[in-house]
Amino acid sequence: MWEFSPTCDIDGDGDLDLVVGEKNGTLKYYQNTALLLPCL
Repeated sequence: MWEFSPTCDIDGDGDLDLVVGEKNGTLKYYQNTALLLPCL
């Protein structure tokens, strides 16, 4: 069984979210809630 961690904009807010596939076959979704701030 392979583990995978694709990133994509699942919730449509413009930043990358994370989906983690676990060894037991379940998927976990982690929403990126960080603010995108420009570098000064």
